[in-house]
Amino acid sequence: MLHLFSLAVHQPVTGQFHQPPVLNKKEDKEVAPKKTETTDIRIDQLRRVEGEYLNYKDFESGDDVRRIVWKVYAKNRELVVRIPERFEPFASHLYFYASFYAPMKAQWLGEGYLKEMQNYYKNNVWTVYDTLAAKEWAMRYIPDQQFNLPEHLGDAEKASRIISNSGWHKDKNLREYFNPKQGTVLCISSLTDKQELQEILDESNESTVIYFVKLSHTFRHFVAWNWLKRIIFQPPQDRLNKLRTTWIFSPTRMRVLKREKEIEALLKKSSVTYGIL
Repeated sequence: MLHLFSLAVHQPVTGQFHQPPVLNKKEDKEVAPKKTETTDIRIDQLRRVEGEYLNYKDFESGDDVRRIVWKVYAKNRELVVRIPERFEPFASHLYFYASFYAPMKAQWLGEGYLKEMQNYYKNNVWTVYDTLAAKEWAMRYIPDQQFNLPEHLGDAEKASRIISNSGWHKDKNLREYFNPKQGTVLCISSLTDKQELQEILDESNESTVIYFVKLSHTFRHFVAWNWLKRIIFQPPQDRLNKLRTTWIFSPTRMRVLKREKEIEALLKKSSVTYGIL
């Protein structure tokens, strides 16, 4: 009112407010789908289809006795054999995973740091999805949390809503969430459990693409240039200014950096294709 003061008025709202994640600088990787939902798209390299140690069937005449699972027979006296792996030249969908799992021990970071790291992680996850969605493959985003979304949304808009509404959780860990035999792309953060990541890396090959988002970059700035500006100019106050100042001298910063070095070392030793964001 006359730009002197304002009054808040309660208004009923029937819709939903949605703040989409922000696109960052894109980093592209070569990807290929692993999941077959239709057989009208051929791939250059034959893909392994689940079998051998995953699927069993009753023993029948003509089956190779070397594939009999004797452990099952010793337990319930039933003869079953392993179904051998098959190779198919078809794969139609690229399965995209992004883990928001944060173990209990991550709470030492503090609520303020965790919120800003979460926003930074969401922006990078959305950037990776948007980059890969421009390729010829159909995308399937597999969330690790459940949301009630409008049915009329397209795949990209639905993924944007899911990423925007997601948050750090302790319900479904990385091992339970990601399937290396179906998932092509996996986004992880600095809060990822190293042991679970190692187990997934042991089951993955170069066809699995992992994007590692370093949460320490949330508060990154060019220190030398920043101090020079402080001497000459009054720096603008932004939302992260206070957290950046405390982050430099925070003991938790060293713990995060140590975790990131350990995760990066695991990725370098593995056979997967990875990117650092």
